Amino acid sequence: MASMLIVVSLLCWFAASPDSDPLPDAALPDSLRLHQIQALGTHNSYHVAPRIALHPSHRYTHAPLAEQLAVQGVRQLELDVHLREGEGFEVFHLPVIDDATRCLEFGACLRSIRDWSRANPVHVPLLIWIEPKDELDGSVDGLVSIEGRYDLLEAEIRATWPRERLIVPDDVRGESDSLPAGIAERGWPTLGESRGKTLFALLDTQRHRDAYVQSAPLLEGRVLFAAATDTRQPYAALFKLGDVRGREERIRELLGASFIVTATADHADAEPAENQARMRATLLSGVQFISTDFPAAGEEGTYWMRMPGGASVRANPVTAPSSAQGASEPRPSGGPGEDAALEPPGGNLGGAGGLHSRTIP
Repeated sequence: MASMLIVVSLLCWFAASPDSDPLPDAALPDSLRLHQIQALGTHNSYHVAPRIALHPSHRYTHAPLAEQLAVQGVRQLELDVHLREGEGFEVFHLPVIDDATRCLEFGACLRSIRDWSRANPVHVPLLIWIEPKDELDGSVDGLVSIEGRYDLLEAEIRATWPRERLIVPDDVRGESDSLPAGIAERGWPTLGESRGKTLFALLDTQRHRDAYVQSAPLLEGRVLFAAATDTRQPYAALFKLGDVRGREERIRELLGASFIVTATADHADAEPAENQARMRATLLSGVQFISTDFPAAGEEGTYWMRMPGGASVRANPVTAPSSAQGASEPRPSGGPGEDAALEPPGGNLGGAGGLHSRTIP
């Protein structure tokens, strides 16, 4: 029986990558709940640096989505969406000036993620932030406002993901009066209950978020969670922060109430030493998902986002029980160990390259 369990575990962790590192001494226990992990994510996960960057913050390029999942161990993604009249949703950053992307069609992005998930059915749950990015779209022919068209966005997701592979607000709220109450009374699903599943969340804290929750203040029947700004909001479950520094008390409050928090570990236009310091603070803060512009080593410098022990996902250093501390799942492609995260930073990363799909031919 023991040998059979070892074989099954190896197949589960490494089916997608034959060159992975050995199984860690302590894999994540299935009894951990979703808020008790810490995982690697990417910011603007579709992004390809423009050939001529008008702002230094645009100088970074991500691998294709499936490669981020399969090779880099990313478990949280961010997709900015725009709506082209008569054609559907598209994924890119800003019209004209920063519109290079790994997958222009929203449905194609979703299918790429779904196909990887199907092939790796025991992965830690994925979190996918969807940000309506239509502030400038009125100046571009064919692009229209997303406001009031959220059902179309949900329909794309429902058409791609079977319901049994989704974690939606109703699953977490249950019969409770609100999402915070559901989290307090029952908690998030365990890893054993939710491996192979995906959460989608609306990344907006103003007009889009407010319009999305207006007809369903508890997110009843909705596919997406919504980024919260106050723990008293009846839909509060997920929070999105930038730099964790200076927000320590706020983060302790959110983690203490078992909310899930994403924070950003670095920025493409920051100095390497600044990114290194911010990365360390983010790791120590206990936020569950750490979003980065640099999930893998690059040719232009030594700074990149890495977790202790070369992990892709680990037991959360703040919220996980002491019995689980040290447990982790490795990056499928391996990577430097814990000491590497303490190396002096080198030059910044970025640069153009990769596939370019553009909104303007």
